[in-house]
Amino acid sequence: MTRQILPPGLRGLEERAARIILRRKGRAKAIPAKALAALLGIRDERQARRIVERLVREHGFLILGANDEPGGYFVPSTWLEAQEAISKLRGHALKELARVSRLSGHARIEEMAGQMDLRGRRGA
Repeated sequence: MTRQILPPGLRGLEERAARIILRRKGRAKAIPAKALAALLGIRDERQARRIVERLVREHGFLILGANDEPGGYFVPSTWLEAQEAISKLRGHALKELARVSRLSGHARIEEMAGQMDLRGRRGA
């Protein structure tokens, strides 16, 4: 197995998480956030998720996630595997955008926007 070269500036938990996930080639070898947190020596799955998010957004790692079995984070081993994961992610994002759109125009939100805040100003 070739040694993965990590980008400069990657340190601590991010570096350890990258090394762990980069060994997870293929969806079948996905590592759940709970297991990743345990390997990193942290108790909070949310912190593990935030670390993975930074690896993707700030450092450009090709790390995908799966919610169904086997769930967890992985590096795609094929183009098709990547496309399937990206398609599911896109579908989830579109559902969330539809939810935001629906909530943004909700009458209760509009009503709250007209209320005064504690400093006596209208709206929030």
